[in-house]
Amino acid sequence: EQQFEDLDVKTGYMDDAMNATTATSTPADQVDELIGMVADENRLELGEEFAEAGLVGNKVPESQKVNPSAEKDDLQARLENLKN
Repeated sequence: EQQFEDLDVKTGYMDDAMNATTATSTPADQVDELIGMVADENRLELGEEFAEAGLVGNKVPESQKVNPSAEKDDLQARLENLKN
């Protein structure tokens, strides 16, 4: 079970790294222009929320946020378990 948790942490770290890399290498104005073109082609209206959304990849869903104190407690418990 611990291996799965470790794998989840490593996977999350790699996902964050990949998202940060692709988000910074793609010009935001080109992305916005492409989204506008697709919306126009499909007769979609982009609301105010879209303009206020900000840059892609700058928010982490609540379910993926890591609580540092909980992570520290887990690491401390693992250390104590290894000592015993």
